[in-house]
Amino acid sequence: MIAVEPLAEMRAILAEKVPAAEPRDGRAESLPLADGSVDALTVAQAFHWFQASLALAEIARVLRPGGQLALLWNVRELSDPLQSQLQALLAPYRGSAPSEHDRPWLELLEAEPRFGAVSLRSFSWTQPHTSSELAERIASVSFMAALGEDERAGLLAEVARLVAGLPEPFGFPYRTDVYTCARLDGEVSAAAG
Repeated sequence: MIAVEPLAEMRAILAEKVPAAEPRDGRAESLPLADGSVDALTVAQAFHWFQASLALAEIARVLRPGGQLALLWNVRELSDPLQSQLQALLAPYRGSAPSEHDRPWLELLEAEPRFGAVSLRSFSWTQPHTSSELAERIASVSFMAALGEDERAGLLAEVARLVAGLPEPFGFPYRTDVYTCARLDGEVSAAAG
């Protein structure tokens, strides 16, 4: 298993936690892999950060014809009242940070001639949380970590108020969305990078 990661610190953690993995320095837009050398490529909770058209060209370059692309996201289940309230609380702080609920990349993937039809499968699950675990989870979100200390503390206090009085651990429902498609046969144009 090869894992491409631009941050040396993350590659070091991966090497420590998953010794069977082969971490390589790279980015989605410039993969350190040979043409047609990959049977399957997965992107978990990250494709929305990529320059989608460049990343799709690179993915098409490294996937063999018939190879599979899988894009995965854990999506907060907004039909749940707690998740919906949390979404409303966080929305003003998100700024330009992409959301797992937005999918601007999907139209590009569906129009990409080097890939076949995109299919979606979703899997519901619930993660138990205590109020302190939820605060840690929310504090780890990229746009939360970028807030000033006082603003962040105030927002985390609001999160604590949302769950005050719930029996712990409480259920926090998610859905994992898995988008898959196959690399089609045909010529691959040189990828940007």
